[in-house]
Amino acid sequence: MVTAAELEQERDEIIRDVKEEMMQFGEVQEIVGYDERVRLIKNFACPMANEVIVSYKIFVLLYFQIFVCYANEDMAEEAEKQVAGRMFNHRMIVTGYLSETKWAARQFERIL
Repeated sequence: MVTAAELEQERDEIIRDVKEEMMQFGEVQEIVGYDERVRLIKNFACPMANEVIVSYKIFVLLYFQIFVCYANEDMAEEAEKQVAGRMFNHRMIVTGYLSETKWAARQFERIL
């Protein structure tokens, strides 16, 4: 089972790796990881523990996206050309754009 702390650590490592890679294509002003999780909580009575309720929390990562803000559009376009379609952790990298308005409003949602 993966704990929330382990999930956060893995997420942070991925963001660091992506930032390092994306800096090859220009000045990265900001990088943001966005994920959606489902938290499943199971409660049950345990007869061995005098009917004490025991809770298990399980986090399931549905998807994870990383948003990269470059200093200008040319850098963003170059990054897209270089990474779109590449494989990372047995998954194909898919790229897209987020409007400046949504970025400023911090409206990071599933865009792909």
